[in-house]
Order: sequence, then C-alpha cells, then structure tokens
Amino acid sequence: MKISYQHKHKDFISPLKIGKKILDKRLYYLILINDEIVSEVSPLEGLHKETLEDALAWTKKFFDLETLNRLLLLKENVSSKDYDWSTPFLGLFQDRIAEFKLAPPSSIFSIEMALINYLFPKKIEMEKICFLDFNQFANEKEGFIKIKIGRNSFEEDSLKLDKYIEQTNLILRLDGNKLFTAEKLHNLLQRYPVKRIHYIEDPFVNELEITKYFSSECRRFHIAIDEGLQQIDELMQNKAITPYLKYAIIKPNTNYGISGTIKVAQNLKEHGIISVLSSSFESEVGIYSINKINVFFPRLFPEVPGLDTLKYFK
Repeated sequence: MKISYQHKHKDFISPLKIGKKILDKRLYYLILINDEIVSEVSPLEGLHKETLEDALAWTKKFFDLETLNRLLLLKENVSSKDYDWSTPFLGLFQDRIAEFKLAPPSSIFSIEMALINYLFPKKIEMEKICFLDFNQFANEKEGFIKIKIGRNSFEEDSLKLDKYIEQTNLILRLDGNKLFTAEKLHNLLQRYPVKRIHYIEDPFVNELEITKYFSSECRRFHIAIDEGLQQIDELMQNKAITPYLKYAIIKPNTNYGISGTIKVAQNLKEHGIISVLSSSFESEVGIYSINKINVFFPRLFPEVPGLDTLKYFK
C-alpha cells in the first residue's frame, strides 16, 4: 500500500482578491492512495492562517506507515456503520486525536476526506448547487444564486438585483461582506419581496447596526452568518436578531474539517439554525467531498450547498 502527493495548480480566469491577497492561481496537493485520488491539501492564501507546506506536513505526519497498514485492515473489516463522522478521523483513530489537536483545519479536512473516500468510495452524483453570479448575468432561471452586494455602487447593485428579480425565478442569496449599515441595507432591499431573498450573509459592519436594523420597521430578511460563526453564542443573546438568524455558512476546509463540521451543524440545529455547506475554491476533489457530506447528512444540511466555485478557474 502506498501514498503519494502531487503538487497542482489551477489558474483563475482573472485575479481574485482573497482577504488582503490578490491571487492568479490556486495551489494545492492531490493525495493518492494506491494511485487513486482520494483527497487534496488546499489551504487558500489570504483565507487560511496555515501555509500549503505546513498543511501538507501535518497530513503526511498522519499517513505514516503504521496508519497505512491500519487503513488496509480497516478497509477489509470495517463497515460504514462503524464510522462516527462527528469524531475526528471517523472515530477509527482515537489514539491519534490528541497528537493532532493543533493541526490546522485544512489538514484535518484533507485527512478526513482521504479516509472517507478510501474507506467508503461510494460514488455520488452532484446534486443541485447554488449558482454564483460571475461577472455576467446568469443563464440559469430556476434555483438559487449567490450575489455579492456592497462592493459596487448602490445603483449597480440595484440594477443587478432588479434584473434577477424581474427576469428569472431564481431565489437570491446575498453576501453583504460586512459592508452595510442598517439604513443602507434597508434602502437597497426595501423594494424586493421577502420570498425572493433566501438570506443575507454577513451584511452588517457591526453588531450595533444589526440591532438597529431588526429593531426598526425595516422589511426584515433572514440572516446567515459566515465570518462571525465563532461568535454565534454571543449573537444568539441578541433578542433583536434571534428570530431572523436562520442560517450558518460552513466551509469544512476553512473552519472545522469534516468531523467538526458535522458536530457544529448538530449544535446549530439544536438552536434552530440551518447549516449550509460552502466551498473555499477547492478542486473538483474537494468539491465532490463536500457534496458527499451534504448528500449523506440531509437532515443536518437540508439546503442547497454553495459549491459553484469551479467556474472561477480556467
């Protein structure tokens, strides 16, 4: 049994701003077990704290000779019912958990992705995904589409939203990038029917604006939280927002790995918050694996995932 790592890159169609970085390509490693692709190591510069080489080092540390030998035995003797997806490393390597307590999320994601795809190689079809508004008007007329707002002028955002509302039946997921005051968001969205906007992701510049918006007579839309996911408990104490905080965006490669994603989604569900899976510009391998989570856990992830990022690559 052998494991190998292939250094790869994908070129973006046009340079992409990620955090404070401008990227023209996506660097990553593919993981192969017995020459079969099972995973990728892909922290994204500007989004992840760890470097690609740091993440790879943690992943290689896990897949030592002893682990590979254990994997071979597990493949022959372990059924899917023996897996615990909410425990690190599927609950099959309990003795390694403490050793990897400080491992970065992208390494945990790559390791658990490899375990799942090697031990449970069942093929699945890509189900519905949320489309991305990508520079030009989308061809799709039904389903969900994610649109970034607040980066362009008020007039440009209004024209784009008008076009989607008037010319399609798409349900809009808006990403506010923490750029809005309560007044600015109200002015932009007051003309649109609530039923056409699924949620607004991270719209407000601070919590004061959250409170102002939901304490006012503004037309209220559901809110999704992404970047502030770590502060979810604090936000849940804000009685103004609680009835409208309905969704949480989870990126397994960025936040928690696969096991952590399952555990967080279980906790959020107990608070009445629906988890929506999203990508961090992974390759086809990572996108497929995130979709696998969505398919295997429909009660935890009942919504269409945001996995349309491959269109950013050449």
